Amino acid sequence: MEWHDRYALNPRPFGEEPTPFLREVFDDPSRFGVPDRQLRIFCPGDGYGRNGLWLARRGHSVAALDIVPAVVDSAMATAVDEGVDYVSIAADLSGSPLPLARGSTFDLVVTAWVRLVDPCARRSVNAECTDRLREGGSVVMIGGRRVTDTRSEQSEWPRSLRWQDFSTDDEVRMIGHMEKPAITAPA
Repeated sequence: MEWHDRYALNPRPFGEEPTPFLREVFDDPSRFGVPDRQLRIFCPGDGYGRNGLWLARRGHSVAALDIVPAVVDSAMATAVDEGVDYVSIAADLSGSPLPLARGSTFDLVVTAWVRLVDPCARRSVNAECTDRLREGGSVVMIGGRRVTDTRSEQSEWPRSLRWQDFSTDDEVRMIGHMEKPAITAPA
C-alpha cells in the first residue's frame, strides 16, 4: 500500500507522540552526545510531523520532507497555529538532490522509520543528509528490526559517521557522529 493510501485511511497512524527513542535522546542529550542547545534539524520522511513538530516545540529549527502533500499541509498548518520554527516540503525522498535550499546545513538529521525500498536511493539520501551536516553534526537513526539491522544500516551511510548503538529487540536505534577531519602536521 502506498503512503498516500495509508494516510487516507488513517491520517495519524503513529499517534501524536514522538518516537520514544527521540524523546530519550532529547531528555538526556549529553548521554547520547547531542548538543544541549537550540539545533538546526532535518527530518526526512517526517509525515504529519509527530517528530519534527515535537522538536520544534522544544525550540529547535526544523526542516522536513515527506512524499504525501496532504500530511505536509497538515504539519505546516499545525506549525503556523503553534508558531513554531518548522517547515515541511512535499517531495519524493528517492529523488536526488533533495529539494532543500542550496547550502543549507544541519546540526542533526533525524530519520525515524524511513526505509526507501531501493537500496541505491537509501544510500544516496543518506549520503546527501551526511553532506548537509555541519562539522560535529550527528544522525539519529531509528528503524524496525523486521526490516533492518545495525550492520545493514551502518553500511548504507557514509563511513564518515562513527556510530553508537542503542538498539532494542524491536528497534534499530543508532546515533552517528560526524568524525572530525584528521589534522596533519605541516611537512
